[in-house]
Amino acid sequence: VMFTQEPTPAGPVIVAVCADTCGNLIQLYQRA
Repeated sequence: VMFTQEPTPAGPVIVAVCADTCGNLIQLYQRA
């Protein structure tokens, strides 16, 4: 898995985007 967007604050959450080995982009959310 490779991150295509570093963890970024977005209001009440932190968002990161990673790409899996099949070319799918996965958004991860975590409460800040």
